[in-house]
Amino acid sequence: MVGLLAFVLLWHSGDLNAAWRALFIAFTIVVTALGMALFFLSRSRDDLIPDAIQHWRPFAQLARMLRQVRLDMLRDPRLVFETVTLQSGIFLLDAATLWCTGRAVGLNVDVGSSFVSFILASVVATLSPIPLGLGSFEGTCTGLLHLMGGGLEASLAATLILRGLTLWLPMLPGLAMIRREAIKATTIGSGAV
Repeated sequence: MVGLLAFVLLWHSGDLNAAWRALFIAFTIVVTALGMALFFLSRSRDDLIPDAIQHWRPFAQLARMLRQVRLDMLRDPRLVFETVTLQSGIFLLDAATLWCTGRAVGLNVDVGSSFVSFILASVVATLSPIPLGLGSFEGTCTGLLHLMGGGLEASLAATLILRGLTLWLPMLPGLAMIRREAIKATTIGSGAV
């Protein structure tokens, strides 16, 4: 929904050219395919993997995982509403962070342009095969901020600061926890010998 809103805002601003229309079509196809796959899995998860191939370990594990999926969560309107609301809030806060980082480096772009730039860069990063959208997010966001009237240098600086705050900085606690667990596993492993 947020991606669709960003495409509508880009169309309304008059900047929806053929390349962005192609991205919109690809985005729509992926979202539709995922929705159909979810619907198909929810209807036939027990019959999805034929019994003839379940003697192979990977297929047996996949069948076991599919049987454990809780479908009742998909039918809970309150949970779906909360999930959509919180995920939309994350997108809005990240777009606001981009606007704030832009203002901090002297980028003169309005909130709507920051929102469109962030959301469409997220769409490109999601559709690209590059892990975490590294490079594709930054290039798209910088280009869109520049297209919306910002200076190229300030657009790049705002985008890189945003990625530092929203991608790299949150990884530090995770890396510390992984290191702590690895040390704990080594200590337990050497004590057992």
